[in-house]
Amino acid sequence: MDKNLGMSIPNYDAERDTDVGAYALSDKRWLILLQFALVLVSSAYMMMTFSAISLTTSAAFGVSDIIVNSCVLVFLIAFVVFNFISITVIEKFGLSKTVSKFYSNNSL
Repeated sequence: MDKNLGMSIPNYDAERDTDVGAYALSDKRWLILLQFALVLVSSAYMMMTFSAISLTTSAAFGVSDIIVNSCVLVFLIAFVVFNFISITVIEKFGLSKTVSKFYSNNSL
């Protein structure tokens, strides 16, 4: 009985298996996944904390509370739209070319 899969597979060695399909498993991939998850969590946290000051912001700028809360809505809509655009660009040109093109145009 294999402890990783929960079923018996003849001639399977889980200790030796480091390749799943065409993608090699590595610690770098887990680190990138962790960084991506932390960015999404921090983005969601920032949006949630913005709603706590919406009444103060609307009073300070003399606008309605709905206008202030729509700032978060604009970010969510832009995230959905640009998510599909970025996936298409990354699939067409590859991740390294897409990221290097972005950083060459936007010097930090």
